[in-house]
Amino acid sequence: MVAAGAGDRAYNTASSADSQQLFNTAAAELEALLDLRDKQVRAAMAHYLATGVSEEYHAKEVRWHTKAQQVRDIIRKLRQSLQQNDETAMTALKQASTAVSNII
Repeated sequence: MVAAGAGDRAYNTASSADSQQLFNTAAAELEALLDLRDKQVRAAMAHYLATGVSEEYHAKEVRWHTKAQQVRDIIRKLRQSLQQNDETAMTALKQASTAVSNII
């Protein structure tokens, strides 16, 4: 792809793929940590009982779980957005190529 000059607009599919790979790697690690923590907390809570604090701790864990799910939702939306951005860019590039080819 030709390098973009000042004021030009360009889309580099290789850069996009690299960025998506880096994001997916980091996101997968984060999701794995969230899943591991959820599993460990469930196991611990199955045997946990402390008079006067069990309910409070449980409420905090429920809040943590809700926030972790929000993080998972953000990751999912970012993945979708990155994919849609690529699809939109590829469509635009094809349309531009067709338009240039049709110039007489």
